[in-house]
Amino acid sequence: ALFLNYQWLRRDLDNILMPTSGTALGLQGGVGYGNGTLERSDVPGTSSARAPFVRAYARFNAYRPVGSWFANARLEAGHVFVNDPIAVPDPILFRAGGDNSVRGYGYRTLGPRINGVVVGGRVMTTGSVELEHRITERLPSLFGAVFADVGSAADRWNELRPVFGYGAGVHYRSPVGPLRLDVAYG
Repeated sequence: ALFLNYQWLRRDLDNILMPTSGTALGLQGGVGYGNGTLERSDVPGTSSARAPFVRAYARFNAYRPVGSWFANARLEAGHVFVNDPIAVPDPILFRAGGDNSVRGYGYRTLGPRINGVVVGGRVMTTGSVELEHRITERLPSLFGAVFADVGSAADRWNELRPVFGYGAGVHYRSPVGPLRLDVAYG
């Protein structure tokens, strides 16, 4: 495949490494042309396709102090526009799950399945809400957190079946960026 991509990012944050107030918006767009093949167990031989495709992706993060707590929320969505998904390489398609997606599920384990194997989908949406609070004033960089995540990936919007993950964690705001230890249940 040949794929050309453009990414735009707008940040209005009080601190880029460890934001507590503000918003961030990331937009990505790309066009490509793919030539792919897929061996299917239900069809003798190999299926192949050549097709142009367009990929769109957006991610929005919001951070706000709420009394002595810090709240953050994330929404993301993506869509690959193509007539035949075989032509699109799997890394360009979408999967969900993992620590920056839907916690409580393995990394990139949420998406359409072919013969029991998770593959990339043409559509994806995820969201998250999280609350953090300092555990003790003696260690001002150590926070406890609770969160809820939702999302999944699929081949079509009407096939999307979002799943939920929720949990708690301990977050440390180190000088080089945040370190997180979260325990989540799907």
